[in-house]
Amino acid sequence: FLGDYCDRGPQTRQVIDFSTSLPEKHPDQTHVFLAGNHDLAFAGFLGLLPPPSNGSALKDTWNEFEKSEEREGWYEGESFDDMHVQGRRWGGTIKFQFDSVAFGVKYNGSIYDARTTFESYGVPHGSSGKKNAINFESFSIWSYDIFEVYWL
Repeated sequence: FLGDYCDRGPQTRQVIDFSTSLPEKHPDQTHVFLAGNHDLAFAGFLGLLPPPSNGSALKDTWNEFEKSEEREGWYEGESFDDMHVQGRRWGGTIKFQFDSVAFGVKYNGSIYDARTTFESYGVPHGSSGKKNAINFESFSIWSYDIFEVYWL
């Protein structure tokens, strides 16, 4: 299955619950789930990404993008200080939207606008109660980042 299972849809929970139920329902089949960028960000927010293999910290991923942190409204709640930049963007709330002439929609910068994903689990956007409500950890997927391959 090709990724972005949690791409702002109002039924993210149902998609992930259905996907995680497939191996039990069909044990004679092989199920391979490839993660998209939204899945990587969601996993980063939940603290499920392993540390980079080069020994650096997950928060080192912020360095290149720190100039956008305040403007974009990255997540600053519980456990943010050791979170991958994509996780902080997943849980963030955009502070400044601007019109994109190319698309005719409000642009969120690098913030994922994941409110509907959180709501599908019955928790507020950016909620610290997220890990108790979300069964994403059992969702084993492959994720490719430019320099790392993660098994989530």
